[in-house]
This record gives sequence, structure tokens and C-alpha cells, in this order.
Amino acid sequence: MSQGFGANSSTTESNRLERLGAGSFATIFVLHGQAVVYKVVRYPERASELRTEFETLHSLNLCYHGSVFTLPRAFAYYDPVAKEVTAFPPTPPVRRVREPRTVMKPSSFLRLGLTAPTYVLDRAHILPRDISDIVRELYYPEWAKNTVDQPMLCRLYFGKACRISSFVNPINFPIDATRYMTLFSEEPEMLLPIAEIAQGMGEMLGSIHWVAGFDGRDIEFVMGGDGYGGVRYYVIDFNQMHHSTSDESCIDALSGAFFANDPYYPLPRPSDQLYEAFKSAYVDVCPVELRHLARAFIQTIESAQASRDQTAVHE
Repeated sequence: MSQGFGANSSTTESNRLERLGAGSFATIFVLHGQAVVYKVVRYPERASELRTEFETLHSLNLCYHGSVFTLPRAFAYYDPVAKEVTAFPPTPPVRRVREPRTVMKPSSFLRLGLTAPTYVLDRAHILPRDISDIVRELYYPEWAKNTVDQPMLCRLYFGKACRISSFVNPINFPIDATRYMTLFSEEPEMLLPIAEIAQGMGEMLGSIHWVAGFDGRDIEFVMGGDGYGGVRYYVIDFNQMHHSTSDESCIDALSGAFFANDPYYPLPRPSDQLYEAFKSAYVDVCPVELRHLARAFIQTIESAQASRDQTAVHE
């Protein structure tokens, strides 16, 4: 009798969490066979920040309806002190005869050895080999091409030119606009045109600013996989975002967050076609009654960029 996908003696997948990545705030773990990751706060005294990120991500999912970038869904937050799990219904809602059950309990986390505050969210799948092999061949230094793994995700740095570096981070490898266009020429059926990516960035940031009411500080735009051999574009990392008001007093703070981010967005120069695509989508996604504020933000970042360019000329 042929074997299906059930457990058998030859199964090699581990039922233990494996570390996927780590930063100063939290560590990401994954369990083989699951489509979610576990974000574990590094210092328990920052648990409130982790819970805020969990709630923020859920609220973003309720109001974002873009077509280019995917937001991970926030599923559950585990508080080991209160021994409680907070869970939201799946988003977007799924029509079912019966309501979906909340399957995660405190014991679910304890069995995995998780004793610190944790939240569960969708996994950003790794790049398909068709793309990651090209990235490694074209953009890794020679010494790394046969010794360093293919990139798992690629950061979309459309605001600066990347150079081949002696340091390679396969977890989140940088791709600038020129590199992306080269990749697109190699795999046009797998990737979106670069102008659509820029539009998606504008659509996402405009939704965060004027629909959800956050500043978008330190969010990341990355390219990964869809889990089925294709490519998907994600926005990740929301722990540094702050609430924003919907009036003119917020414009300077939004501009500050824009320039404080890593260089994902096209530089706000009106002569740049990628920026124009970003700008158009940013304004269009804004509710009509707030578009004067969206345009004020655009004018502010364009003016700031012009000043930066002028300063660079005289240095």
C-alpha cells in the first residue's frame, strides 16, 4: 500500500522549534510543517511592545486591501505570566458553517518550550530556488557563491544603489532597483514589473498613514516565496510603529519616519519614474477627505529630499 503524507518511520522533520532569525527586540522560531512563525520577545520587560505589535498587525489586516504586498496575519499572543492566549478570528473572514476553533492554548506554547511572551503570525516563505539561485550567482561575492546559502528573503532597497559586499546576509539580502530589473529580465513570468512594486509600496504606506493611523516607522518591504514555488511580496516588522493623528500636526513626524527607514522607498524626486508611481498610489489610496494631508506629506518629503540633494552637491 502506498504511503501518503502521514507520519512514518522515515520522517526526518523535527518537532522542535528552530531559530529562523533574531534581532535586538525578538527572535523568530519556526516549526517544520507549519505555515506560521513564533516571535519571542528577547527581554520580558518589553512584553508590552510585543503585544502592541500583535494588536497593530491585526488592525492593519482589517483595513489594508492592497494587491501587491501581503501582510502576515496575527493569530495568537501568549502571556506566560497570566497563562493566557489571546487570539483573533482569521483575517480576512472565512465563511464557514461552524466558527473556526481557537486551537492554541497555553499548553501549546509550553510543549514547544516557549516560556517568554510570544505571538504567532503567518510565515514569510523563503524565495523559490529559481530566484534565489540567480541572486546568489549575480550578486554574491565570488568567495560566497559556493559557501553561503541562497538568500531566504530579499530586501527591496529602491532608495539606494547596492554594491557587492564582502559581507553576505542570506536571511535578508538587499536588492536595489537595478538588481531587481535584472532579475525581472531573467524571470519576467515570476516577478512583477518594478513600477508595480513601487506602486505597492505607496499603496501600503498610504494605507498605514491614513487608513490605519500609524507612522510606518521601520517596516520592511521584502520579496519571498508563496510556499508553492512562486514569489510573494511581504511587509514585515511593525514593533517600532507609532500611532499617528489625521491632521496637519502629524506631517513632520510622518516625514521623519519615512527618512528614518531603511532605503526601501524610491527617493522622493519628482523626476524619478519609480517615485512617481509610488506617489500616485500613495495619494490614491488615501480617503478623499484626507487627501490634502497626503499631498502635504508628499510636498514635505520632496522638499526635504531637495534640501538633501543640494547639501550633497556642496559637500
